Amino acid sequence: MAVSVSQAEKCNSPGLSGNAGLIGRNMQHSKLKWQCRRGMRELDELLLSYLDRRYPAANEAEKAAFQSLLTLPDPEIASYLLKQHTHPPELTSVIQKLLDRSDT
Repeated sequence: MAVSVSQAEKCNSPGLSGNAGLIGRNMQHSKLKWQCRRGMRELDELLLSYLDRRYPAANEAEKAAFQSLLTLPDPEIASYLLKQHTHPPELTSVIQKLLDRSDT
């Protein structure tokens, strides 16, 4: 099927370029959601809850800290959340918010 000029113009429309940011954010959210799926159900629930409820409003430093946390092995994350080990200072805000289950 040949593409008409009007269809081609629609594809190159400047109005569609704004969707690139939305698509990028959705892809990033999907990637982070996948990374939140761990080997421990308790971690899954805490991390996914933070991602859905708090991550969108977090500042860039906190988002970076959360992404850094997701690179750690499950036992290390669990030890920070259970306060068995001292977490790095840059993770303080995220750890506190993960442990605070309120929506405020």
